[in-house]
Amino acid sequence: RATVMYVGSVAGATPEEGWIGLQWDVQGRGKHNGFVKGVQYYTCPEGCGTFVRPDTVLQPCLSFQEAFIAKYASEDAASALEKMDFRAAGGKKAAVVVELVGKDREVIRMQKTAKLQEVTLTSCRIACAGDAEWLREHASGIDSLVLDDNLLNNWASLAELAAQLPNLHTLSLNGNQLAPVLSTSVTFSAALSHLHKLAINATGADFTQLQHLIPHLPALTDLHMASNKISSIIPENSPVDFAKWP
Repeated sequence: RATVMYVGSVAGATPEEGWIGLQWDVQGRGKHNGFVKGVQYYTCPEGCGTFVRPDTVLQPCLSFQEAFIAKYASEDAASALEKMDFRAAGGKKAAVVVELVGKDREVIRMQKTAKLQEVTLTSCRIACAGDAEWLREHASGIDSLVLDDNLLNNWASLAELAAQLPNLHTLSLNGNQLAPVLSTSVTFSAALSHLHKLAINATGADFTQLQHLIPHLPALTDLHMASNKISSIIPENSPVDFAKWP
């Protein structure tokens, strides 16, 4: 998996126009750090950069809404409805015992998504939330959400999603390359205030970045942040107040 960092020309290449600069998630898969033949086209860790032609980038990103529909409410999902683990808000599981067709089948299928408590959407190319009104109607029952190895890269998008999921208490974001929290708002804080468990392993997070995030997670009791290449517990220029951490 890789992130597009640059689109444009590359001097000396054949042809020179129409290249895409990638940053691979796995270091060593690339050939450079964005610096090629004296030109810094973009910046990434050494061994993560590669230039490819557009036809190599195969799949576009999706919204959470699109990925959620594809897995839990699409026609393909409907055909396997009896095998899916639907957990109602009361904690009970119910099997599908009737076969519905046409519009009735679609209505029942969408009603069931609103009752889902545990949702897993890994490696689905999710980059944003989707339509807020739709999410409130069809995904508001989610309590535990796993979004590992997607394309989410900023906390603003995550707060936008979390704001539509009032019952969300557990969130796993492992493998998403998240940018630091640069600015926040009242809406941002309210959206994340109900989280109890957060996993951000292999996201590029460090203690300084988390120091800015922790005040917006007052209910947090469980934090996982392994595999982030953290080399110092106490940053030299930004002391961390661990008393506020879970």
